[in-house]
Amino acid sequence: MLKEGVGIVAPKPVPIRLTDGEVALVRSAAAERRRYRNYANRTDAWGRGLIADPVLIGMSGELAVIVFLNRRLGLSLSLDTELLRKGDGGHDLPGIALPTQIKTRKTRSANNLIRRVSRKSIKPLDAKYFIFCQYVDERTVHILGWLPEEQLRLAPFHKSPLRQAEHFNLDVPDSWLLPMQDYLDELEARGAV
Repeated sequence: MLKEGVGIVAPKPVPIRLTDGEVALVRSAAAERRRYRNYANRTDAWGRGLIADPVLIGMSGELAVIVFLNRRLGLSLSLDTELLRKGDGGHDLPGIALPTQIKTRKTRSANNLIRRVSRKSIKPLDAKYFIFCQYVDERTVHILGWLPEEQLRLAPFHKSPLRQAEHFNLDVPDSWLLPMQDYLDELEARGAV
């Protein structure tokens, strides 16, 4: 029997459908964050529109994971809408004691976690756990799976395939990801909820 998430078979995605109220919350919070961080005047690839609305896509993934955890564990977590100039320090799940970063992609390609920038400075991995999602539309996000930091660090670097991009990605195939049930087990085993 094949086990999901050991480099052979990708875990079955967990589809999350957001309610009208949740969609409105994400839209509003993303607009506030864009204004606060002044994305319109940024000169890096993200600021120049490398992908359309990365803030909305990222926050949609964060909310989808929160909805999943609330449903499965009976929690009452909420989306982090605090406005911080330099972000949340890699902790996308307030209320969870394990520092977890949620990365959301828009395409069906390999997961990309930006790790290097054009000046060769390395962005640290501030989190210990990483959950990967795929944004389908403003109402639907698929949670693809997760990895602990030590496994994520084994992924190879590749220059972004986007011509206008200057960064390198840490490329993680879906088949490397672990099923979300394993993340729930990890939370409970470590007393993180």
